[in-house]
Amino acid sequence: MLNHYSQPTAHVTDTHSTDEPADHSKMVSRLMVLVVVAAFIKLLYLYLEKERETISERLWLTEDRTAIV
Repeated sequence: MLNHYSQPTAHVTDTHSTDEPADHSKMVSRLMVLVVVAAFIKLLYLYLEKERETISERLWLTEDRTAIV
């Protein structure tokens, strides 16, 4: 009975140890994809923030021009 319980435990441990590099590799690749997506979103946010400031300046200049004229 003791041998019956120890054998599946060893089998599960062996399966886990052989799957660990694949799981680690998959986790690292998912993390890299997440970092790339986060960097893309950050760059897009900075670009849109810059464009919003540019549009605000253009609107402000056109309002001043119409106010002066």
